[in-house]
Amino acid sequence: MTNKELVDILETVDGVSLYTGRAELGAKLPYGVLLFGPTSNFIADDKVTERIQSDTLELYTLRKDEAVEAAVEEVLDAHDIPWQSDEAYDDAEQFYIKYYYFIWRN
Repeated sequence: MTNKELVDILETVDGVSLYTGRAELGAKLPYGVLLFGPTSNFIADDKVTERIQSDTLELYTLRKDEAVEAAVEEVLDAHDIPWQSDEAYDDAEQFYIKYYYFIWRN
């Protein structure tokens, strides 16, 4: 899967604006920020023999929103994208963040 293909897939999540790298100032919640990298390539004989990509989707909401999380997870599952997740609350900014981690071979 390419980065563009992942972006195209995540843009189909209803009600969630998607940004890459960082969100626009004043972006309306909920929104997602897709961060590309790092790689964990397998190297043998001084060559990359297997490319392994790691990306993260940060999903920002005002509070824990299981409906929005379910929408994201349904899209990921429908496209057979394996994922792991974590979550946190940002006291300073007063919003909730759900992290989705993706690792795949290119």
